[in-house]
Amino acid sequence: MAMPPRANLLLDDEYCDFIFATPRGEYQGGPGLSLNDYWVSGVDDPQFKPYFSKSHVVNTYMVSPTELLYTIPYNKQSLAKVRDFALAHISSWLDLLDNKHDATGVLFKDIGTFPTQAELLRLDVRMRQFVGRDPDTRNVVKILGQDTVNKLVRTMYGDPDDVFWKTR
Repeated sequence: MAMPPRANLLLDDEYCDFIFATPRGEYQGGPGLSLNDYWVSGVDDPQFKPYFSKSHVVNTYMVSPTELLYTIPYNKQSLAKVRDFALAHISSWLDLLDNKHDATGVLFKDIGTFPTQAELLRLDVRMRQFVGRDPDTRNVVKILGQDTVNKLVRTMYGDPDDVFWKTR
């Protein structure tokens, strides 16, 4: 699960704090946590082992508190926690989409120009295209088959054969 940043997290403290440190959404029937709190919850759970790839590509794009990337044992408890994390991330994302907590306009700061929007779009597409360079995708193909992996990749990251995708 991921919330890729749309700003430079090293240079934009306001954006970083708003996206990753502000509680939002719902979690297990109650108020939501911050995205960082979900990440820490996974790190603190002994059944969740942070995934560290041997690939510089994956580590560049995926290994950070902006991603929930773990290996887990296949059991009801772990799968229930993954389900809770997924629902919490969706709830957080929907709150961001509704702009419920952005009183200062941090999400729209400095994005009013076409060059900035084009750069953000280029960054979004590039973040999604990393999967094509991920060597671990080959391992998933061995487990699930190429057809299933193709469907998963297109569902999660867009269809690179789509005309709109190519215009980006």
